Amino acid sequence: MPRTKRLFGGNYRVEYEDGTVYVGEMQYGKVTGVGSMIYADGSTYDGGFDDGRRHGYGRAKLRSSSPRSSGRSSQRGATR
Repeated sequence: MPRTKRLFGGNYRVEYEDGTVYVGEMQYGKVTGVGSMIYADGSTYDGGFDDGRRHGYGRAKLRSSSPRSSGRSSQRGATR
């Protein structure tokens, strides 16, 4: 079960059991809005989320690569 903590300015911090951390907006207890996801392997995604999935404009950086990629994302099948 993820641990959720409310932060200053209406943002939240969610810590998942696998080490993934989300900091950003939530609606009705779901990761929705703008935020940052830091995955357990060190990869990051900063941008839009809808119902816990990457959605809209965002920037991703894989742990194994230096350059960031940016653009629109709609990963309806992916979680966290």
